[in-house]
Amino acid sequence: MSPYAFCGLSTERLSALAVELASHRRARRESDRHVYGRLLTPVPFVGDGGQRIVDAGTTAYMTDANAKVDAATRENMINHDDDGQRELYAILRQAAMERRLAPSELDSTPGEFEDRLQPTAEQWYQNGIKDADMKMGER
Repeated sequence: MSPYAFCGLSTERLSALAVELASHRRARRESDRHVYGRLLTPVPFVGDGGQRIVDAGTTAYMTDANAKVDAATRENMINHDDDGQRELYAILRQAAMERRLAPSELDSTPGEFEDRLQPTAEQWYQNGIKDADMKMGER
């Protein structure tokens, strides 16, 4: 005798109810997955869209920042050149003084300063300027 016999249901009917209940639970679970899945589906798209907006803003900011730096550098290029020339001459004078050349000898007579140090230093300086121009896209 079935333990559920007291409720007046046959074993076959109870078995059918159990199968129906399991089927209902399975359908409910799948329905829940679809409902929650639909709610969560846009999350990656929203995140990706947000990231693209951030990327566009960052790109625009960096483009503006680079344009400002380039404009300032081009504007002050003559000053950079003049300051570099003054610094170069100061370094050359210091090197000449360390080699015990008198200040009067620096400008009055050709010698090691004019013949060797000055052209070499000038070439190094021009190479540096050319390299900087190439890195900035000038040449």
